[in-house]
Amino acid sequence: MKKVSKLVLSAAVVGVFAGCGGDGDGIDLGVPSIVACFSAPKTVEFKLKWTNIPVGQAAANKRSAGPMSYNNQALTGQISFFPNGNTESTYWKVTSSGVEDVAMVSYRGTDTLNMVLPADMRPNQTIVGTSRNGNDTYTYSNTLVNFESLTLAEKTFPNTCHIRVENSRETGFTGDHWYAPGYGIVKQITNPGGITAQYDGDL
Repeated sequence: MKKVSKLVLSAAVVGVFAGCGGDGDGIDLGVPSIVACFSAPKTVEFKLKWTNIPVGQAAANKRSAGPMSYNNQALTGQISFFPNGNTESTYWKVTSSGVEDVAMVSYRGTDTLNMVLPADMRPNQTIVGTSRNGNDTYTYSNTLVNFESLTLAEKTFPNTCHIRVENSRETGFTGDHWYAPGYGIVKQITNPGGITAQYDGDL
């Protein structure tokens, strides 16, 4: 996340990403865990609904999540698609021991991420990592707020991971994200501003 607007208007936020080719193998997606929330064994695509978007800023209108490839690695990822044709992708590695952030890629450049969320991460636990874009390096944190059930567009997502993201570059910024097993981020709220994006139906 290089700017608040970047985090706000895209699916990806620096913090908790990436997956291996066998993502989902031996993982019970019905049991609350960081590993389950970031597992996406097959590709899904869905629409987004936004509220409180600042005037003049564009927002992604759909996302997809599932097995992907980045730098010749088989990972898990999520792509945000914008009406103007731009995309923003995040990649993470899921193993039985946890979830490792790998990268966030957009037309603005590539952020190389370095954070591992342990498989046994519990509510109120915070993990701190680093992000690098060229010569710019900063820290970011992910706090697991809780495991929560969400119903969006008449679809219920049980055992989502509600994660709060903060970073050392933007005082007062917080990004709350709900990761659903098989879907990636299905809801996000960015403050200040209460800018909200959420799942609005499968495509």
